[in-house]
Amino acid sequence: MLISASLFGKLNDGRPVKEFMITNDEGFSISILEYGAVIRFVKYAGQTPDCNVVLGFDTLKEYENDSSYVGCIIGRVANRIENGEVKINGKSYSLNKNFGNHTLHGGSIGWNKQLWVGNYYRTPDGAVVELKYFSNDGEEGFPGNIQATVRYSLNNKNEVKISFEAQANTPTLINLTQHTYFNLSGKLHHQMNDQLIKVDAQKILQTNSEKISSGKLLNCHDCHLDLSELKPLSSYLLKHKNGIDNFFVSNSQSMIKPVAKLIDPSSHRQLEVFSDAEGMQIYTGEVLVESQEKYEPSKFYGICLESHNFPYCSASENLSLMCIPGIGYRQNTVWRFSKVI
Repeated sequence: MLISASLFGKLNDGRPVKEFMITNDEGFSISILEYGAVIRFVKYAGQTPDCNVVLGFDTLKEYENDSSYVGCIIGRVANRIENGEVKINGKSYSLNKNFGNHTLHGGSIGWNKQLWVGNYYRTPDGAVVELKYFSNDGEEGFPGNIQATVRYSLNNKNEVKISFEAQANTPTLINLTQHTYFNLSGKLHHQMNDQLIKVDAQKILQTNSEKISSGKLLNCHDCHLDLSELKPLSSYLLKHKNGIDNFFVSNSQSMIKPVAKLIDPSSHRQLEVFSDAEGMQIYTGEVLVESQEKYEPSKFYGICLESHNFPYCSASENLSLMCIPGIGYRQNTVWRFSKVI
């Protein structure tokens, strides 16, 4: 198991950004940046060059200019918040609005645009990159200070584990996720319509035309979004011309459980996702290319499998989003990469 750190670049304000690389004994490797806690690449070994199966950029400037959340951590609160307003213990807070009249993925300068502080260490079964970020009270309108930690670990089974932890000094909201775009073919300039997907969910969250949650659940089958059997993405995209951007509620609310599977038939590469989150936002990147010169002129280049708890809803109590002093917040997701015959 090899692990290293090097300078990736400097931000516009001159601050240096490190890149961490972990390579296991099978030659499988991942790259992680301090900026946005980004996963820059995930590479299968055995090809020249090794095959990267996630979307990413070559320079720090591209990440600074990115508006599609490529590879980053989303925080404080993933998904949409209606009218940029939240209520915590009966008190209302106005947030920074960056999605029309609403707040998306933490606001205009969310945790995807922050410089995290990273280090690395070895464990008996692999290696870990640990990144920390301190979010001040009032950042993007959210109350309370938060000390957040994300740990990326890789073992020799080609499993990438993502562990979130956070502590707050006053009751506040938190709902973190990882926003990597997968394309298991490794052909990152090609649509992934032929790749197969399966999601262990029978319900999705009802949303309006702006993807704002009503708090009500709908049957996946009734919405032509029953992903419970392994089928090509194209079979769903034919019915949903603008792609998929929905929150799927996990069938089981137990601890770590299987939640999704993605397979590229041409290369036989497989990704299995396990998580203890309440569900998963599946997003097929239909607006990925609007400001991404590298990925012009098409869409559906990658799919996000965003494990997180229920999105904030003004009609709900949002208890799973609460970060209480002394209790904190934890969430774990595992990506298991393999090949199928």
